[in-house]
Amino acid sequence: MDWAIKSLSRASFITGQAFTPGEKVACVIYRGPEGLQRADLGEVEAREWQAPGEVLGRWHRKAEDESEAAKRRSSLASAEEVFLALIQEPGGAGEEKDLLVQLLALLLERKRLLKPQGKPAEGRLRYWHPRLQQEFSVPHQALTPERLASLREQLHLLAY
Repeated sequence: MDWAIKSLSRASFITGQAFTPGEKVACVIYRGPEGLQRADLGEVEAREWQAPGEVLGRWHRKAEDESEAAKRRSSLASAEEVFLALIQEPGGAGEEKDLLVQLLALLLERKRLLKPQGKPAEGRLRYWHPRLQQEFSVPHQALTPERLASLREQLHLLAY
């Protein structure tokens, strides 16, 4: 399985106005009425905006002009950012979030950004992030077709 996380949007989720290179952008993943949603907002917009659902994760990036090679690197960096935002956000617990964190951990393990530590225990697997020198406890459940199908319709908002 290989899927890429969408990199930073080129325009504001609210206004549709293009971000300028160097502008600080807030990225928010939330559980909205239609399922998982992602909003990229300008710094000023983000201070006043309320997600229309439970926030699962948030992080900040700077908008930049990107070449095709940079876009591919950015996609992997986005997967790492989404993983870190989801695992560090205390809210939004649930099977949907757990499955997304598990899928991202598998993607990052495949790309050698996370290293599994031992065997799963009590429904969790420990991963070591060498660059951050930090360990994460990730939900570890059987990836059945039914569980994956439950997220398939929503993943298009985060992956392409």
